[in-house]
Amino acid sequence: MGTFPPPFPTPFLAPRHFSLIGDSRVAQINVQQGQLPSLAGYHFFNVANLLLGHNMHLVAQYGVSGYRTDQFLQAGMASLLTDTSDTVIFPFQAVNDISQAAGGFTNTYVASPYFGQSVNAANVAQVAAANVMTAINVVLSAGKRVIVISEPGAQSFSTSATVGAVLEFNERMRNFCEAKRGVLYWDCTPILWSPAASSSAITFVSGYSGDGTHINLTKGGYFLGKAFAGWLTSLLPAYEVRPSSILDCNANSPMQLVTNALFNATTGGSTSGSGTVTGSVPSGFAVTATSAGTSVTLTTPANSAGFGNDLRLVISTTGADSVLVDYSPSTSLWASGDILQFACDVAVAAASSNFYVWANNIMSVDGSAPNVFDGYAADANGAGPTEAYTYHFQTMAAAVPSGAVKNWSIARLQLRFAGAGSATVNISRFSYRKRFTL
Repeated sequence: MGTFPPPFPTPFLAPRHFSLIGDSRVAQINVQQGQLPSLAGYHFFNVANLLLGHNMHLVAQYGVSGYRTDQFLQAGMASLLTDTSDTVIFPFQAVNDISQAAGGFTNTYVASPYFGQSVNAANVAQVAAANVMTAINVVLSAGKRVIVISEPGAQSFSTSATVGAVLEFNERMRNFCEAKRGVLYWDCTPILWSPAASSSAITFVSGYSGDGTHINLTKGGYFLGKAFAGWLTSLLPAYEVRPSSILDCNANSPMQLVTNALFNATTGGSTSGSGTVTGSVPSGFAVTATSAGTSVTLTTPANSAGFGNDLRLVISTTGADSVLVDYSPSTSLWASGDILQFACDVAVAAASSNFYVWANNIMSVDGSAPNVFDGYAADANGAGPTEAYTYHFQTMAAAVPSGAVKNWSIARLQLRFAGAGSATVNISRFSYRKRFTL
């Protein structure tokens, strides 16, 4: 008999280590830069983590573009069962099954009760659901817990067969999850579907998807992630990594690379770029207004929670541009093989326009400078929300590449405008630290 999973929620056994399995909608959680892990700012899981303070440790993602349920389960389950996750998320599982059902295919998931069976439009929802249910039972037997997220389908689904298959698949999964201890079901369709747009075709809320299948625009990832974070709040304890005192500095700990983490030393930093920067830069930091036509006003008001000061930037741009906030420690403080991680809080005031933000840990050795992003997006993914929000950035811990020459390392916030726009941003509790080997 397998290990019986604990129920949700259990505060002492709260979920902390997550793996995800699925198709390209799972795979887009990562932005690959060099060989280091980077997290996309338009993926709902990453956005939820930013809003929650990185309570969720991403162990692994087993997403493969174009794969059906039988394919990604057959490919990923062996690794998933032996990784260090305590909770497995099955998000958006069946869009490729449904897309390919009209042409027919053979189910290849060996563990499925429908292994080897021909799949078509009439039975695709039943077979795909059975595949996922089988995998969930195996995951539960391994002592892990499960979160299932409903299938939103694609905007190309405009027939009774395809729309009906989405609805049937979700109903089968919902009923299964209700009866299973250790499994939770979260329905994403109230956030993603436009309620009255069509009675015959799936229609996403405008500005959420760039291709009609993936939620790959910054706005869509934000609102889906915000909803997921709100749903998860009761399950996840706080996870704190940002500095809480001026004691947390390099003078007291060789693990902390920052000397002015709470911006208490409000002057002494530097500015650069072709734009205009007025006000004082806190000691150790550099602010760059990249292009002419960009104006940045800096102040250092007291942090509302008592954590020293904020660095406030009031920014306006006349076109697409980036404002950079950098901290670059001495190369004497780190070495090849050290594990570095950047974290800080960023509060964006309401009514920003054409704006989004990400964090980046850049480590240059032998002239090569790979990036480790948290919340990365590009102008093509669209601007972020215009409501007020706070992101708790935390790049994934990554080792400094090996090499003979240490050039530099930078903890960077990139305040990006996709076009002419404005934003008021408060940065606080800035940490760039070495981690012990986990």
